[in-house]
Amino acid sequence: MKRIAIGLITAALSTCVLIPCSQAQSWEDMQSDRNAIHEGHEKLRHDKKELRDDLRRGDYGAAADEQAEMEARRQRLHEQKGDLNNDLDQNRSRMIVPTYLDIAAKSRQRSLAPRLAMPWPPV
Repeated sequence: MKRIAIGLITAALSTCVLIPCSQAQSWEDMQSDRNAIHEGHEKLRHDKKELRDDLRRGDYGAAADEQAEMEARRQRLHEQKGDLNNDLDQNRSRMIVPTYLDIAAKSRQRSLAPRLAMPWPPV
């Protein structure tokens, strides 16, 4: 019996320790996704500038290569944004945050409970 109790206590404590670690890792993952998206946008701006320069010089082969590079970069950005959105959705589903309506409903239930216990009709 003692072993079962010790095992349950150990499992509960390890869960309390591991959950914040997993959330911290997911927050780090989301932050790295945000940074990668920001860097991708900066690189796209640089690629657009190079594309304009290539077109001004009349180097259409280099411009076509630049366009292909920009399209690949846009695809990677789209995938990174999807990954970030999935991470955000998973974090939202793990969080249990009471809304205003939940709090109001509970307080209404508490305020009605004493009235329901009163005899009817009031004396």
